[in-house]
Amino acid sequence: MPQEVRLWCIGNDDRLLECAQGSLNLEARLEEWLARDISILADDLLVIGRQVEMAFGGRIDLLCMERTGDLVIVELKRDKTPREITAQTLDYASWVNDLSRDAIASIAAQYLGSATSLDEAFKQSFDEELPDTLNDDHRMLIVASKIDASSERIIKYLSSKYGVNINAVTFHYLKSDEGKEFMARVFLIDPSDVEYQALTKGPSKRTGAARRSHPWDEDSFFAKLAERGSESETRIARALFAWGSEHMNRMDYGSGMRMASFMPVDGPSDAWFSPFRVFTGYRAAYVEIPLGGPGMQAPPFDNPDRKLQLVASINSIPGVRIAEDLGRFPSIDLVKLAEGDRLARFLEVMTWAVEEVKKGTEKMQGTEPAVS
Repeated sequence: MPQEVRLWCIGNDDRLLECAQGSLNLEARLEEWLARDISILADDLLVIGRQVEMAFGGRIDLLCMERTGDLVIVELKRDKTPREITAQTLDYASWVNDLSRDAIASIAAQYLGSATSLDEAFKQSFDEELPDTLNDDHRMLIVASKIDASSERIIKYLSSKYGVNINAVTFHYLKSDEGKEFMARVFLIDPSDVEYQALTKGPSKRTGAARRSHPWDEDSFFAKLAERGSESETRIARALFAWGSEHMNRMDYGSGMRMASFMPVDGPSDAWFSPFRVFTGYRAAYVEIPLGGPGMQAPPFDNPDRKLQLVASINSIPGVRIAEDLGRFPSIDLVKLAEGDRLARFLEVMTWAVEEVKKGTEKMQGTEPAVS
């Protein structure tokens, strides 16, 4: 179901005043706002084209580039039907997929003008040199003031079933009784979930190219995390790492190009167990609970009811809540665990989970203590 956004202002008498939803020609204005400040859509994007005309007709509303040199297609829904906007965006992606470096530079030159080259604009935006390889991969973002149920089903199906790197972003316009205006942004699917599905299920050209030549390690993980400069994230990540080192028999690391990760693991290769994985993330560092992954298939968590028991235990922590969707990889921002006793309670749940797996292993091996 599409997410409902409600917003309250705190009045002078400490009363809550709900802001009313409105339209105010929002979708007609969104393209202009995004062209002026693409960060309202996503961090680390550079607009390199607007109303980009394609060889076979049609125009891409906004074409952007990420820090990696990958491209992002931004298409506004406006008055298009669900089938029109989804099919059109996929059609545009098929054209973007084959763009050469020279073609990308030409598109950027038309948008940026003669005063700034793509190399200069990239350096100004990311404080890095333009990568040697561009357009190894791409993603698609459909922007709207609201997403209908049909479009939502199609986008979620493409992402979860086939790993298509597509998502929708809704912007909601609200206005208080005092005339103050607000705009709220909501992603249809968590961007990290889309990224994960694209890397594990999709036919992405980055399936191999987006891997480091070697996995991250403890030093490089925390160096990457330190780039964000958040002391609370580093403190929580250190505590999770220490817990994993104490309670599990090894630490595995990811090898993604843009995100570092570590995962405490226990057990043999055919029945290994890992209750969480920590990622440096894009917007924020987070801990992922791999309910739908192989690390959660060791007894007793191969039983859906026991998985739901684990979810319920996590959700019993005040201020923490993950989805009861056993096929997904729900996450918790590390900054959330920094408040109060949330971290201690989270680690209590993880310790309980490890003990349950040990009991399950003993039962399978016939080594559990005899009952007198």
